[in-house]
Amino acid sequence: MSKQNIKYKGWDVIALKNKWMTVCVAPNLGGRIIQLGLMEEELLFNNVNLHGVDIASAGFKEKTNWLNFGGEKIWPAPQGWDSEQQWPGPPDVILDGGFYSVSTDSSDSTAGDQVSLKSDVDPYTGLQILKDITLSEDSSKILVKATFINKSNKAKVWSIWPVIQLDTPDITTIDRYKIICPLNPKSKFKDGFQVMHGLVNNPQYKVNSSGNFQVTNQYLVGKVGLDTDANWVAFCDKKRGNVLIATFEYDKKAIYPEDTSVQIWVQGKGLVYSRNRVNEYFEDPSKNFPYMEIELLSPLFEMQPDSQMTFEYQMLLCKIPEETEVVTKNDVGVISSFMTIDVSGSCIQIKGKYGVFKEGVLKLFLNNDNADTMLGREPLIELKVSPANGIHLAVELSEALGFDGNEASLSLQFFDLNNTYCGDLDQCTLLSRNKEIKNNKEKTYEK
Repeated sequence: MSKQNIKYKGWDVIALKNKWMTVCVAPNLGGRIIQLGLMEEELLFNNVNLHGVDIASAGFKEKTNWLNFGGEKIWPAPQGWDSEQQWPGPPDVILDGGFYSVSTDSSDSTAGDQVSLKSDVDPYTGLQILKDITLSEDSSKILVKATFINKSNKAKVWSIWPVIQLDTPDITTIDRYKIICPLNPKSKFKDGFQVMHGLVNNPQYKVNSSGNFQVTNQYLVGKVGLDTDANWVAFCDKKRGNVLIATFEYDKKAIYPEDTSVQIWVQGKGLVYSRNRVNEYFEDPSKNFPYMEIELLSPLFEMQPDSQMTFEYQMLLCKIPEETEVVTKNDVGVISSFMTIDVSGSCIQIKGKYGVFKEGVLKLFLNNDNADTMLGREPLIELKVSPANGIHLAVELSEALGFDGNEASLSLQFFDLNNTYCGDLDQCTLLSRNKEIKNNKEKTYEK
């Protein structure tokens, strides 16, 4: 682990590093994470026209326009231009683009290096923002704790609104960049989502074969909102196998801005109605930069004067095999292809594709009706894994698996470097191999 002050693209940043990741925090750019990357491959959008620029060095015209530096930042929601109960930004020269002070207190975090930031007080919203950013020492996890303090003399109702801008420069490969989010089975919206800006029949939006909502970047401007209760949303770059998972805690009893816990924006060409007018975005990637946004929203919370609210979220990075995408996630990693078992004669083939958030060992165990647990038994295989490499499980077993019952299961279990069991990455059920061989049939079993 390391923590140091450096220059990044002309900006003053605090760089946090562990074995796999670099996180660049820019206090003078609204306290944002201006960049993060896995194994030197950067994921966040940065505005090339604003390299080295901050609110102090910008000209008057730039200050009155939005200085869209890129990266990850925190806004107040709801957004709007109709009343003082709405945030009329960006631009916002204090909360979005202002100078944040850096705490000199030593971090009490035992999980990794931390940067603690504090904004000035914004007189319009009455808010001061505190932001604690922690990079884990032994995983590819960034924890962000955002706090709003009401510094006004009256009650205020706000939601904490993290916005993560993902870099999507390749607009020629239509299927390359995707944001994937599970739908709420009890959604308030007819289709599980609502179009907020842009084309209602936008071809970028669909429910995929896994039942997840999917936005594929085709450089068409638009925004969609979801009331997802699954606590995660994923970005993947299929060409490089890069994945960023944003996780949070959904409160089913709370009220959210526009009834959405996640919003997804695509920057591209087209028309949107915003700020009480029609805005046109032209097909010019050199000026209308292509990027996507994962936007999280906390519940709306009423704060009395001098009271505060807090919202925590995580960003987890990993690699998955190239040309695959996220199907689901769990505590130890990402599944991009569920485990399958092909039985053909005396040969059994086991396949699956994954990514993990920590370094460790994957162990494949057989569980049958004669044993309740595989802990303490010998695994069929062991694989050394880390966040830096996608995992393509491909195992062929030609010997008898050694079970006599009618059903068995395989579990792919993750153990850390101390050989501590952390959880199952995947599981799959296998009918009696002996029965299938006896009947001379070939069959495939999937999760």
